Amino acid sequence: MTTTKFTRGLTIITVVLFLLAGVPKILLGAGWTRRFALWGYPAWFVPVIGVVEAGAALMLLSSKTAKYGTAVLMLVMAGAAYTHIAAHQYYEIFRPAIYAVALMRSEEHTSELQSRFGI
Repeated sequence: MTTTKFTRGLTIITVVLFLLAGVPKILLGAGWTRRFALWGYPAWFVPVIGVVEAGAALMLLSSKTAKYGTAVLMLVMAGAAYTHIAAHQYYEIFRPAIYAVALMRSEEHTSELQSRFGI
């Protein structure tokens, strides 16, 4: 498998993961409002985080905006990890950590392609 195909596949998987996390928050589904309230966040924060996650995920699809999307999503994942630590939900830290690793790998390969091929 070529690096380009691998990078594109990893990026698409990462985008899908973040869309699956963000869209339900935009639609206020799957108990997100209740969860955010338990963590001490206001209800209006749920769709805001959803829009940020989904929007930044879509930014990963363009080499011109991928690094900005990655930075935004890394900040969101840091906030998610902090939230779970503060709520003593240590077992929940794995999801933001896995998403962050996927982001780093995707960004690493995207940066490599940009420097190598100027894309």
